[in-house]
Amino acid sequence: MSKTSDNLEDARIVLFSGGTAMNPTARRLKQYTTGTLHLLPPFDSGGSSAELRKHWPIAAVGDLRSRLLALADETRPCAAARAALLARRLPEVLAEDIAADAVLSAWLDEASTLGDDDNWSWLCAQLASLIATLPGSFERAGASFGNLMLAAAMVRGGETLPGASDRLAQALQARGQAHAVVDTNLHLGARLADGRILIGQHQLTGKEHAPVSSRIVDTWLNQGLDHKQAGHCTISESLASAIRGAALIVYGPGSFHSSLMAQLLPQGVCTAIAQSRARKVYVPNLGHDPELFDCPPAQALESLLTRLRHNQPDAADVLDTLLIDPSQRPHFAAAEGCVSTPLATPNGRAHDPDALARALLNLLPSERTSRL
Repeated sequence: MSKTSDNLEDARIVLFSGGTAMNPTARRLKQYTTGTLHLLPPFDSGGSSAELRKHWPIAAVGDLRSRLLALADETRPCAAARAALLARRLPEVLAEDIAADAVLSAWLDEASTLGDDDNWSWLCAQLASLIATLPGSFERAGASFGNLMLAAAMVRGGETLPGASDRLAQALQARGQAHAVVDTNLHLGARLADGRILIGQHQLTGKEHAPVSSRIVDTWLNQGLDHKQAGHCTISESLASAIRGAALIVYGPGSFHSSLMAQLLPQGVCTAIAQSRARKVYVPNLGHDPELFDCPPAQALESLLTRLRHNQPDAADVLDTLLIDPSQRPHFAAAEGCVSTPLATPNGRAHDPDALARALLNLLPSERTSRL
């Protein structure tokens, strides 16, 4: 097994984000530094991850796979080709003349031509075993080849999720590290202002279901998708140590509740953040987030602080900097610690990846100082 987990302390920047919004910035950051640790939520109950979780009791791997591919060293032809292959997925609607398993097998044959180093060969062997034994009830439409590889490492190879991501990171020669915040088979539950209870991340994001039409007022980790039953988990000591030892902690843009707030639910996350001497930065969304229905930006900031301070640390111990584009200043007129710098793309609805990457790097302290 690879030793990536043993080197978590090398990360100077720890980023909490989801698997989509921060990917372009991750691709820019890797050009400047490899000292990043990207933490991703493993609670997805939609898409390709959902089908895998129906058949095996594993954490969701989609966001993690997406970030690992973004961190692949694309200057190395083999790593770039592997990342491109693992980004493939079967069509959402399979035509009758498409033999899904034959397509997967052809992709697997292609993978075997992309090098024979130990991690890649082992991952391909586990994937071959999984593809050969996929149950007939497994829905192939929309299946992600990369998700299948990570799942195979766990289901067939007996790896933990950190072990599987370590192996794939090594095979992709990743410039930075990516890990799920926990390795656990839990889902996300939410209570809306109108009293409704929604179980499953797929009901919150506005992608597979209609967007929420009432403000999300509370979220928790849930056992299963059938009914409300709180679940509990704790982050590993290695991740807690990495958070405590970071120089910069970033609460990144993306789906506010399912990507960011969900990662603060496992026991130990907020405590490690409060104990860290890092600069702690929130980067609020520029675009529309369906999960923030009826929740103005300043209120989202207060919700984040409430979640971070659930163990009652001082606010400055969990968040000291608000990194915003000048267009966002009116939303945060009363906020302290604002750093305003041009971050938006021309249409104003997303972050410019290079501008955000540079802004984050400029916030890195030149050297860490002890708390007084």
